[in-house]
Amino acid sequence: MPKRRIWPQNIVTWSFRDPFHLLANEKSRRLVRSLIATAFALWEEALDGRLQFHEMTEANVKSDEVKKPPDVDIDILFARGAHGDNEAFDNMGGMVAHSEYPPKGILHLDADEKWSFDGSDGVDLRYVIIHEVGHLLGLRHSRRQSSVMGKYYRQLSSGMRLPSVDVQSIRKLYGLKQNHQNLS
Repeated sequence: MPKRRIWPQNIVTWSFRDPFHLLANEKSRRLVRSLIATAFALWEEALDGRLQFHEMTEANVKSDEVKKPPDVDIDILFARGAHGDNEAFDNMGGMVAHSEYPPKGILHLDADEKWSFDGSDGVDLRYVIIHEVGHLLGLRHSRRQSSVMGKYYRQLSSGMRLPSVDVQSIRKLYGLKQNHQNLS
């Protein structure tokens, strides 16, 4: 059986950077940062305080390359095509994001996708970030249809909440008791 890959510490830092200058303006960067913070808050709540996520805003200006800055645990950025790691993006469609399990802590989003910030038209960035943060925390793909960790992306069905199957999965991975009162 493969070793569980989880974050051993209680505080996990993250950064959102735009080293390729792919986002149009500061408003877009703030919106994406807000979606990322919301995704981390959902997983933090499911973990009942086992992990706390802290944004490292100064990391946004420390590095203009794809390599993860040494002062953050999780580094999130938009990229295009071949962008310096082993997983090149394929323009629009196909692979929309990729991430690594702990302790690598990288999440790259394909800048060539037609992203939706509210689930209306295009790839739902909220859903993708929630899904990829699940991987960043150590979760693999789920076969459960209701899971946000399914292999293929879809629209959020329960608003900005984690399905109960994902709450149970992350709690089990981190060795926490199941809290049936908080399950949706």
